[in-house]
Amino acid sequence: MIDYAYINASPIIFLAQAGLLDMLRFALAEIRLTAAVEQEIRKKPVSDLAVMAVADRRWFKGVPNPIIPPIIADWGLGAGESSVLADCLGDPNTTAILDDLAARRCANILNIPLTGTLGLVLKAK
Repeated sequence: MIDYAYINASPIIFLAQAGLLDMLRFALAEIRLTAAVEQEIRKKPVSDLAVMAVADRRWFKGVPNPIIPPIIADWGLGAGESSVLADCLGDPNTTAILDDLAARRCANILNIPLTGTLGLVLKAK
């Protein structure tokens, strides 16, 4: 089990839509949600399952947005992906949970451990 990880919006949205958010607690001891990721999710309708999960707070620990270093900012990623990668870059004991291909490439180049939605499902199974 991964101790804790920073998660981007798309894995939360996909797992919520599939009714599989429960799997997060089997795969991860703690899920950290940056303010940028939370803002991205909260743009959806209030009735959206991902929005309700974020509001519930039992799934996630909210953390402030980190300062995005130039090595990540230069990739031109979204605010959520950038904040996840910046937090993971500063903490080698964590994992980034990302589905976006460009963000995954950035993580690989920066040697940031990562997984995606499918990886979480497989780990939880």
